[in-house]
Amino acid sequence: MRYLLVLFFTCFVVSVMGQNGAVLLQVQPSNAIVRLNGKEYKNLTRVEVPAGVYFVESWAPGREYLKDSLEVFADAFVKYDTILKVSPAFKVYSQEFSEYSKIKTGNGILKGSIVVFNAAITAIVMGYMPGDVKDHRNAANIALASYNSTTGAAGLAQFKEEYEREQQLYEEGKAKRKKYLVIALPSIAAMYGVSVFAWTRIRKAPPKPVLDAPNPFTTMDLRLVPEFGEGYTPTGMGFRFSMKF
Repeated sequence: MRYLLVLFFTCFVVSVMGQNGAVLLQVQPSNAIVRLNGKEYKNLTRVEVPAGVYFVESWAPGREYLKDSLEVFADAFVKYDTILKVSPAFKVYSQEFSEYSKIKTGNGILKGSIVVFNAAITAIVMGYMPGDVKDHRNAANIALASYNSTTGAAGLAQFKEEYEREQQLYEEGKAKRKKYLVIALPSIAAMYGVSVFAWTRIRKAPPKPVLDAPNPFTTMDLRLVPEFGEGYTPTGMGFRFSMKF
């Protein structure tokens, strides 16, 4: 009798195990969401399910939603391999994003070029400006201070000569710089004016496109559940809302 029970249990287990089959879900792209009869499974993996006919749902961002059927046989392995088509919404999004990126990149290059050009021209103009004006002024002030503090005749003559020479160089340099700035500054101002005008004429980039691809597997659940106070007796009813993406 015990032998018959063991034999029956073994046959029952083998029979139950023999009712399952295996499925390899291989949907492209790899980030696709796959469901069998409403139950979600990880893509690119092998799952064991009871034998039978299944509804397969697949979707990925930017791809078309696909609903298919699949039959799984007992003690058998079946490979579900499919490629989701690119959705029309994603094609439109790709074109709009390509145009947006092209304009955005072009604008960045133009604006950067204007800034670099202005900085380079300004540096060149200022680099050619007559220099040493400040140095000659400082040297003249030092010579004058030395002249005022010296009592010897030789020292007075030396510092007076230095002061007059440095003062003359300072006045000449100041006049040259003034003359140079009269020509250079209006040119720099005109250049900056043209740059500002060019900056304002740069084509404005359109708003950044957004992919309008709602997830068809998004589910909302609204339930009426009892609310409890301090004890276990319901004090009322309330709503509970949940959403799955």
